Amino acid sequence: SQDAILLRQEALLNNNPSLSPAAALAQALTDMGARPDLTEEELAALPTYDWQGEAFKTGNVRNIEFNTSGGTDKSSFYLSGSYNKHQGNVTNIDFQRGNFKMRLNQEVTSRLHLDAGANLSMITQNGNTGSQGSTTGSAAPQYTASYMPPTVPIYNEDGTFNAYEGMPGTGFNPIQAATVDDNIVRQRALIGNFSASYKILDNLTFKSFYGIDYRFIRADYYRDPRTPNGATWNGYLIDDNTENVNFTTNQVLNYNTKISSNHSISALLGAEYRSDVREYESARANNFPTYQLRTNQSAAEPYSVTGSWSGRRRLGFFGKANY
Repeated sequence: SQDAILLRQEALLNNNPSLSPAAALAQALTDMGARPDLTEEELAALPTYDWQGEAFKTGNVRNIEFNTSGGTDKSSFYLSGSYNKHQGNVTNIDFQRGNFKMRLNQEVTSRLHLDAGANLSMITQNGNTGSQGSTTGSAAPQYTASYMPPTVPIYNEDGTFNAYEGMPGTGFNPIQAATVDDNIVRQRALIGNFSASYKILDNLTFKSFYGIDYRFIRADYYRDPRTPNGATWNGYLIDDNTENVNFTTNQVLNYNTKISSNHSISALLGAEYRSDVREYESARANNFPTYQLRTNQSAAEPYSVTGSWSGRRRLGFFGKANY
């Protein structure tokens, strides 16, 4: 604290040489959130508060993986899974991901083959307060910790956050905002496919394929009423939901025959259908009875609702013949 005050006093004197050292010291103390009339003894006794020590911590990564495979002469399978948890080195930043993968192949008869696969993933990540979840600007503690005067306490004596609008440095307590606000994004995804291949004749095969790519993303941005950012609205919550369903299927006939050693005929005839649908919804509500309740039905004031829908569907036919 003492070094920061002296540096601030020196900067003020360099900027305005007409200032007296006493006036520059008083201004420096004010800028640092301290009383401008501190005595030398009080100045020497000022404690130092380590904002960067609170903003940063030791991160860690945990990773678990497994896989197994097997089968018989007519079937095979493969299973794998993984779980990853990453605690960031900045307060209240974390990332979790779980993944499961499956692959099955089965020869039902000499003419019928089945193939199926699925990949399921779940991701949850939490970030710092910013523009709806970003860590840019003065909202991110990794950015603002170096701005905070070491003379300003991070916590009150009772252990609560020292927070008030207009506090020196950034105007609010960035450690509090990072700790009590929510910036949570959850993503669920399923990618799967199934196909069946049937040999109608020795030289004629029919294959039916189906695939889906499903993704759901939910983002919760909650501003706690105990922070200056949320106090104006007595807390507010923004829920964003995005769903995307991409489905495709194709049906194909494949013919191959050899007439002689120098002549062969091959033909392919098929149809494909694809549907891609995306839906988005966003809702905001204000005025929560307590910071423990963090879903929109607990809010007293519905503020805004919006949404959108888009979709594309395509049906096509194709064919090929070779001699």
